[in-house]
Amino acid sequence: MRNKSLFKRAFGMLLAFALTASMIIPAQVKAAPTIDDTQKGKLTIHKTDQDQNLIKGAGYTLYKVADITQTSGKMEYTSNVAGVTVTSTTSPSVFESYIQTGSLQPVGSEQVTDGTNDLVFSNLDLGVYLVKETTTPDGVIASNDFLVSLPMTDTDANGDQYWNYEITATPKNNVFDGALSKTISNGAVASGNDDNAFSADVGKTVTYTISARVPEDFYISGDTGRKYTQLDLYDIPSNDGIEIDMSSIKVVISDLTGDTDITNDVTIEKGTPAVGGYTANANRGFTLSFVEGTDPNQAPVNAAVVAGSTIVATYDAVVSSNIVGDPVTNHILGQYDYPESGGHPGTVDPDPDTPEPVLSSYGYALFKVNENNTALNTAEFIVKDENGKYLHFNATSTDYTQGTWSRVDEADATVFTSGNTDKMPLAKLTADGRFEISGVAAGTYEVIEVNAPTGYTLLKTPVSIQINETSTSHQQQGDVTVYDTKITNVKGFELPGTGGKGTVLYLASGVIVILFGIFMVLKAKKAGKKN
Repeated sequence: MRNKSLFKRAFGMLLAFALTASMIIPAQVKAAPTIDDTQKGKLTIHKTDQDQNLIKGAGYTLYKVADITQTSGKMEYTSNVAGVTVTSTTSPSVFESYIQTGSLQPVGSEQVTDGTNDLVFSNLDLGVYLVKETTTPDGVIASNDFLVSLPMTDTDANGDQYWNYEITATPKNNVFDGALSKTISNGAVASGNDDNAFSADVGKTVTYTISARVPEDFYISGDTGRKYTQLDLYDIPSNDGIEIDMSSIKVVISDLTGDTDITNDVTIEKGTPAVGGYTANANRGFTLSFVEGTDPNQAPVNAAVVAGSTIVATYDAVVSSNIVGDPVTNHILGQYDYPESGGHPGTVDPDPDTPEPVLSSYGYALFKVNENNTALNTAEFIVKDENGKYLHFNATSTDYTQGTWSRVDEADATVFTSGNTDKMPLAKLTADGRFEISGVAAGTYEVIEVNAPTGYTLLKTPVSIQINETSTSHQQQGDVTVYDTKITNVKGFELPGTGGKGTVLYLASGVIVILFGIFMVLKAKKAGKKN
């Protein structure tokens, strides 16, 4: 018991000492951080797209909005624009009203991202800066202007605040990403070594498909995203090799819930303006517009056009005879605009990995000759494709320079005659013995001779030919025309006229052969009886 009493008395004395010490030893208070006026600031801009890839070609310019001073532990921001002074109880955001003013002077020159490294502004005087994207590369949605304070308070690992003189900004950026593509989805055959190379017969209807992803920050009614004043898609054929059926254009919005047809809501105009370096043409291509006007507060043409969805447009076009020797590249281009662009719309091209389709029609030239290499006219041919169908030309001109191809059964095959201009559709040159196929899709074909010139024998087998990007209807080398293939006919045997000496000789020879046969049969029977 006595030990317990001593312990209690000792503990009480220690507690009293501790309480007394707490009263005479002042609490240690952390001093507020102080700005070092001799320091310089550094601003790093980390400019990336929504996939965190560094963006190349974006230019940024700094404008100093206010000076920073610290008096008696209080912050003071002094505007050098309008002489506005505020105390530490007010944020630098008070200067946001000066973001669009034209009175601000740039600090140094514009710096442009190289797509490899971050953008760095160093050796900056302390103050509040407006950061403005003054150059926006094509396909990139410009980041909004923003203010940054150099220095600004930060917190270390221990939870203590300090002044940070090196700031990294990561402005929000969106790219009208590469989901802009175009291909031929029906009616043509793949040809050549490139994925975007196609070919088709003159007169064939081909179907093009355009796909474009709506930007992630596209304006939606009631949303606070980017309010677009323009979102257009342009279809721009390189020449008159195709005739677009404007009535066939169909536009849908595709997303996880399915497809929504918005054709009737989209503004569709024939022809294309001068955009993206292309020449304006009122008769080629078309324009699709997805925003009704220039008011950024209105919704797009259809509620289905939402951020992240995909626009899919399809249309039919007929291959024209103008394509012969002049392939058609169908360019696709997007253009967008919004109030913050300062009147500088952005354009976007297809992803380089999905280039625009090139449509061609090819040809093949043959030369009909005899064994002496002399041209032969009047030989007649039909041409069969690898699917067992035959070429038929639907002429719309008496000289066969206009018309269309179709694939038919043998009974309806067009018969082409060597040396006959009227039987060489879309031909460019004429010459004795010449037989030309022009304006057809790539493939393997058989040339079948159905009538030989008088005195010559028919070919025993068809001639197989490959029509593709390396074949040609003809090649003019100086005054000489070079053909892909020569077809040679040889002369046949001439039978003597009826009733002549030759006939008697043939009959006599036949009698002798018959008598010899009878003799051999009788001899064989006689030998059999002896056995």
